Amino acid sequence: MYPGESITFTCTVDMYSGWEYEWYHNGVEQQSSSSKTIAVGPVTLDGSGRYQCLAKRGQLRTDYSDPVSLDVSDPPKPILKLLSPWSDVYENEVLKFSCEVSSSEWTVTWHRDQNLIANENGLELNIAAAKVSDRGEYSCKAHQKHRGVSSASSNTSTVSVYDKLPTPTLSRDLSFSPMYIGETVKLKCTVSVSSGWSYHWYKDGNNLNKSGKELSINLTLSDRGKYSCKAKRGEKTSTGPSNELQLDVRDGKPNVTLLQNPSDKLMHTGDRISFTCHVNVSSGWKYVWYKDSNPLKSSENFHQIASAKTSDSGSYKCRVERQTPTTFSSESGDVELKIDGVF
Repeated sequence: MYPGESITFTCTVDMYSGWEYEWYHNGVEQQSSSSKTIAVGPVTLDGSGRYQCLAKRGQLRTDYSDPVSLDVSDPPKPILKLLSPWSDVYENEVLKFSCEVSSSEWTVTWHRDQNLIANENGLELNIAAAKVSDRGEYSCKAHQKHRGVSSASSNTSTVSVYDKLPTPTLSRDLSFSPMYIGETVKLKCTVSVSSGWSYHWYKDGNNLNKSGKELSINLTLSDRGKYSCKAKRGEKTSTGPSNELQLDVRDGKPNVTLLQNPSDKLMHTGDRISFTCHVNVSSGWKYVWYKDSNPLKSSENFHQIASAKTSDSGSYKCRVERQTPTTFSSESGDVELKIDGVF
């Protein structure tokens, strides 16, 4: 039985008449009555247990009757499940829930923000085209109308419904511009709201027929242009285009110039000399220095000799490189430095 229901017990003695009856619950007398029936209810959870009776007439008392067990428990709470793929949806997307009950004897009612949803009593709730007004906290209850019993509310599922589709954000892992043939750039398309998105890529407004959240490009001249992306999910939902990113791709390598200061061909011991490595375009360069083809420790765009020695004489060169992720590099021409030990 469930709390709130009532039950009647009958105590029967086959012989004679004029009996009074005593009623017991778990061995404790509840009442004495001349009626051979007793109504118990509305029951609570404490009403569970063994019920017995005995009959008496004057000094005569019968034995206790055989016990009758009564089990009082709360109605089984239904289980709410979100069947549609997402709890964050956009207008016109589908919302679908199920309410699982313990047997076919139960019917259900549906509730949003604890308010009854009219005309919905099936085991599934289908909203074919969601509206903003459909957002909220959903639950269901189970009922047995012929017994007047209702369960507690199920677990809840909170749904957000947005009236505006998000705009994807397009980013790139390297901000260098221009880039060169053979370098690799990775573009990333992101939607910050909800999940389940598939991504589609466009160049100069034309569909590239490529999918995935990231697009990796090993650059050729044909890859230069304006890139954008869109996000889709299901059959009804498609965002507008993202922001555009321009890829400038060039052939060859950037021009690297090595300058000496002072620029005299012949320098003397004790002189202060500096070299500067200039790249005519783009950014993100790492600098590598060489003297007579041997690497130097300098890593900035300059190399300094604080006090020249004759051993500093030689052929100087710089190289610029960057990881994209393969190494792309370009070198300057050689600059000859001669240090005269006599001043």
